[in-house]
Amino acid sequence: AGLPVEVGFLNFDDVLSGKLSDYDVMINAGQEDDAWSGGNGWQNPDLQAEVTRFVYEGGSLIGVGEPSSTQGLPTRFALAGILGVDQDRGEYACHAPWMFETEKEGPIPAYQGLKPAEGIRLLSPDVKVLQASGTVPVVTLNTFGRGKALYLADFSYSPENARTLLETLLYLTGKDGRTAGISDSAMVETAWFPTSETLVVMNASDQAVDSVIRYPKGE
Repeated sequence: AGLPVEVGFLNFDDVLSGKLSDYDVMINAGQEDDAWSGGNGWQNPDLQAEVTRFVYEGGSLIGVGEPSSTQGLPTRFALAGILGVDQDRGEYACHAPWMFETEKEGPIPAYQGLKPAEGIRLLSPDVKVLQASGTVPVVTLNTFGRGKALYLADFSYSPENARTLLETLLYLTGKDGRTAGISDSAMVETAWFPTSETLVVMNASDQAVDSVIRYPKGE
């Protein structure tokens, strides 16, 4: 809410009917067996195939918490192959985890206050770890076909995290946000109205803020 993006809510039938093609980024967030993550609905191979096609052909996926988590599959996350990470609850007992180094300069700002999810491990050394808590990946980025998949172990609202989420969406879609009017400060909200060529700017903090705003007429 409040970000300059259009949001839609799809159920599994919508996905199976091809409606993912109307979107740039798919977000699946939640814990195993809750309504948000999807529970055992992810055991449907046609559903897995449709999301796989969407990302492989250039779409993006953001998974938060235990995205697509279910039981009875070779991986705990049904979309593990796309995300590049899975959750180990004992199934990987004979397999040591991939070692990694956290990226020093990632393509997006750091999220604040993220809590690690238990047992998260990389499935490939090619997966980039953008943030970690000790030896546990917290934010990862995986390239899958022509698309990308970002994993977040956690997300809690703050102006800074909302701003980082917007930067994540801009990075995944390859847009700079200029058409919407984007401030470089998390505490400055903006809205660009193209018909009247009006830029509205609001300081949401209780202090003066210096900010650069990118919008169609410049900065």
